[in-house]
Amino acid sequence: MPTPFEFVIDGPPASRQSSAFSRNRWIEDIKRAAGQHWGSEPPLSTTVEVALANFFYGGSPDLDNMAKPILDALKGLVYVDDSQVFDLICRKRNLNGDAGIPNPSQILLLRLSNPGPFVHILVNQATS
Repeated sequence: MPTPFEFVIDGPPASRQSSAFSRNRWIEDIKRAAGQHWGSEPPLSTTVEVALANFFYGGSPDLDNMAKPILDALKGLVYVDDSQVFDLICRKRNLNGDAGIPNPSQILLLRLSNPGPFVHILVNQATS
């Protein structure tokens, strides 16, 4: 699968501090969504950059607590191990205001046109 690789997943994210049930369900949802877009390609073996953006209404989990379950879910599917993540960019944007994403992709623009919270995930080769 060529990079950049991106997809969105509907709903608010579960954080690392969520209940085990919520966190495990969230990880499985991410794996399922990523797998639908990734297909049967082998995981990347190069260093990667991961950009996460949580689009929400109201409250939102801390960015550092949101990132770990997502990185774990992509491990073994999109990249071999999360130790390959050399750059991590985390954003959160309140959908009640200006989302403030410069140069949004077509995938992100399409999802922004629909109501409801979601997380945008983008994986690219690291520049280092």
